[in-house]
Amino acid sequence: MFKPIGVRVGQRADGLLEIVSGLKVSDVIAANAQFLVDSESFIRIADTNR
Repeated sequence: MFKPIGVRVGQRADGLLEIVSGLKVSDVIAANAQFLVDSESFIRIADTNR
């Protein structure tokens, strides 16, 4: 299951964005932002069941 995570960004160049904090090397990310938008309601439901 994916969930939104806040990150701090650094430099931007050539369509790339540096993530300076908020992620760990072991984190799995959704490479397509559309996935997160499509599954947003699923994420909200999953978070309320904790």
